[in-house]
Amino acid sequence: MNKLFVLDSYCAQSYEGLENFFAPQKMRRLGILSKVSLYCAAKLLDNQNIDLHAFKQNIGLIIATSFGPISQTLSFMDSIIFDGDILASPITFSSSVHNAIETTITTSLNLQGPVLTISDCYNSFLSSLATAQCWLASQMCQTVLLGAADERHPICKKEFGQKAFFATGAAFFLLTLSAGKKFIVKNITDPLNPADYAFNLSKKYQCLLSKKDISKIVADLIKTYLASKKIKTMDVFDTPKISDLFLNIDEKIQNEIFEQIKKTFLIDSEISKENLLEQCFISYQKNEQFVFSTSGSTGQPLQWRHSFAQIREEVKGVASIFSNIKRIVCTVPTHHSYGFIFGLQLAKFLNIDIIYQAPLPTLLWRNFLKAGDLLITFPLFLKYLKNIDFKFNCDVKVLTSTSPCPDTLMDDVIKMGAADITDIYGSSESGAIAFRKAGDKSFKLFDFWEYEAKDMQIEKIYRKDTNLEVVLPDIAKLKSERNFYICGRIDQAVQVAGINVYPQKLEQILRGHDFVKEVSVRLGEKRLKAFIVLKEGVNFDEAKRNIYAYINKNLDAHHKPESITFGKNLPQTPFGKKADW
Repeated sequence: MNKLFVLDSYCAQSYEGLENFFAPQKMRRLGILSKVSLYCAAKLLDNQNIDLHAFKQNIGLIIATSFGPISQTLSFMDSIIFDGDILASPITFSSSVHNAIETTITTSLNLQGPVLTISDCYNSFLSSLATAQCWLASQMCQTVLLGAADERHPICKKEFGQKAFFATGAAFFLLTLSAGKKFIVKNITDPLNPADYAFNLSKKYQCLLSKKDISKIVADLIKTYLASKKIKTMDVFDTPKISDLFLNIDEKIQNEIFEQIKKTFLIDSEISKENLLEQCFISYQKNEQFVFSTSGSTGQPLQWRHSFAQIREEVKGVASIFSNIKRIVCTVPTHHSYGFIFGLQLAKFLNIDIIYQAPLPTLLWRNFLKAGDLLITFPLFLKYLKNIDFKFNCDVKVLTSTSPCPDTLMDDVIKMGAADITDIYGSSESGAIAFRKAGDKSFKLFDFWEYEAKDMQIEKIYRKDTNLEVVLPDIAKLKSERNFYICGRIDQAVQVAGINVYPQKLEQILRGHDFVKEVSVRLGEKRLKAFIVLKEGVNFDEAKRNIYAYINKNLDAHHKPESITFGKNLPQTPFGKKADW
């Protein structure tokens, strides 16, 4: 097995989601093990953007099973014992034979390569790996779809006790001799659980990003970028093909998009529309890193690299604060750090389905959300739902991030009927740092972070198992050993003509004017600039004269803004963060 490589893997203990690939009436006569196995195989091929309905001559199939579909076998034996061989069920018999799983998969997924079922008790999985290597080496096929499947049954428990299978389950691998991760298999010490071993092994080799995931990320990045340029803005709420997104886009915008994609996937060569997804996939496998860009809410957008190890650690930490989640519904795009981690990767870690929905605040959400859903969203969308008097009508939990969620809004979400709401504190640089629930004013640090503090204020945090260190952008006062309060932003000085100036100082002074309702300040071309929202009923010309006179009286030359923009609302990103203007 030293020469085998894994393109991707997938495992499951139920067939929930099989109806997304096949009509229920087509599956009704299948046994449980065949359904679970078919779902795993379909999900794995779909993740690699392999057409399930096309005929596939270059993919071989090997099924490894210790005892086969036990429940169907015993049902058939019972029918003979109680009804006699004349009345024995032919349907039960057809699904009781060990190669019933391979028949189901080959006919449903249109596989036309070599096919084999290996049932050698504890040797089944290892024998199937050796066979896969022989097939690939002799060029019988280009890729092998290898599945290990067994089911839990009272007979197994009676015969083998606690050593019997932990649960009904299947694990599938897509194997080659050249591409992907090198496949390393140790000797199996528990002879009764080879399928369990394969199940746990598949979690190790499951791709952080499948080809289907990369296609989704690239599409989200392109749609968001075009919308920021006020181009094809309605595509944000649709799922067009990537090739369609580039239609009627001028070369300058197209090249800007390519640069964003290259930064995200760490691609160091030129890319084109024709090989875009393949280049992203190859670079992702080579670098084992992903880049998140900041929104630019506090200045120019920045890029931060995250290793796969760091992402997995974070996902595991976030998963630990939730229970009984059956599905994730995500309103945050996947190229955004929180959509990537809390949506895409959390769904993979929990081995559950994820549904992407545009954040359109309508009452139709009441019919869409189901009991056991975790809604990944942001405060502005929750605020919109509150404004339309939305009510959650089932056991739905909410995770909010991307910008601070006010205590009152968290309380409102609970009053709207949500089972729970979690607010995540973090950044694109650090990922998730801490969390809090409704009713809690303090955040609890995730277990994978440690910190250094002085005078009960956290000065910096660092990951336990990596060299990542982060200085918090906020004043974080300790409440207890791992809980802290956010007490405001740390003043961020910027340079104007070689002098430190403070945007917050200008904001504070402008807010003190009687005509000013809201204000935002940031660094412009050379000096500070301001955006002002006036109070209702104020005469614009009078307010403008008064504000300029107020500035001249109260500010030194370096703090005076080079320009002032007036508007009805402060500029915001789609997630409710401050935006540039």
